[in-house]
Amino acid sequence: KLTAVLSVVLALICFAAPSVRKGSALRTAGETTMNEMRAAATVVSYYSAQQIDTLAGEPTINTNYKFLAGLLSQLNTQQNYQKSYLLYRSGTDYFAPGADYPISGAYKPVKTVVDKIYSGKTTGGYTTELVTRQDFKKVVVTCLPVYGTSHAVVAVLCIETDPGDTAY
Repeated sequence: KLTAVLSVVLALICFAAPSVRKGSALRTAGETTMNEMRAAATVVSYYSAQQIDTLAGEPTINTNYKFLAGLLSQLNTQQNYQKSYLLYRSGTDYFAPGADYPISGAYKPVKTVVDKIYSGKTTGGYTTELVTRQDFKKVVVTCLPVYGTSHAVVAVLCIETDPGDTAY
């Protein structure tokens, strides 16, 4: 009897351990990126508020977009992020200049975080599950508010990061 109980307990531990490790990896990647990027989001809000306001009102690929894209590209390079982009809200939909944002499917966890930022329930967050991109790479997506000239959230800075080993 004791052997059977020990076997069951050991089996439960074997199934639970990978889930705990995965959750820890997601938390670490999300919190680290939030801490690293909070200052960058503040700088973007302060120095680029006018460009962001313009893009939020008319999301086209123009000089403002190219300026912000260059800034985000530099952040990706320096911080070794997979991808970063700004999302704007129009009604209940989110978009990036030039394309609709893929909120469906694997990106639904991102919508949850972005909704909370726009509603004022949080000042940043990250997905609690991995997001599988179109290229099948699995990432954690961290989201931070970007404020316009009226000090209201006009965009959300999203950063995709590699959480490390996720093969558990």
